[in-house]
Amino acid sequence: MKNCGRMVLFIVMLALLSGILNGCILKKEIVDNHILDGDGMINTNALLMDVLAGDWASADGRWSAAIEGYELELMLDGESLYDGSMYFSFHGDDTNVKTELFIYAFENKLIKSAMEVVGTIKQFYTENGILYMEVTYANGDAETVVFEKSAQ
Repeated sequence: MKNCGRMVLFIVMLALLSGILNGCILKKEIVDNHILDGDGMINTNALLMDVLAGDWASADGRWSAAIEGYELELMLDGESLYDGSMYFSFHGDDTNVKTELFIYAFENKLIKSAMEVVGTIKQFYTENGILYMEVTYANGDAETVVFEKSAQ
């Protein structure tokens, strides 16, 4: 009976090992060889990412934005209201065309460090080399903030 138990344990261990090895092989075949970028792949967002990269400010200097890759920091009067990722989908070669930008904030809320909601982004986009952010403040006032790129 002991030998039977050892045999069952051996078969189970062999099956686990086989499953692990097959999983590694399948991962390499499916993920590494097909999903990841390979030769000839093009990042269609790269052209617009180059245009967006840098520091931005509103004409009155109250609002500022810093963009590096897909990372965005939005500040109002020197206080950070959003510091996280953004995403967009850009196709073509005309960076002046209107392109929506999206942030990963809960309901697009802009929040101070004390968890005070300052406002909500209604729309955020770039067009003709300028950033636009339509924001509704917590008190109900609305504003379209126009950001221009700072000289670099």
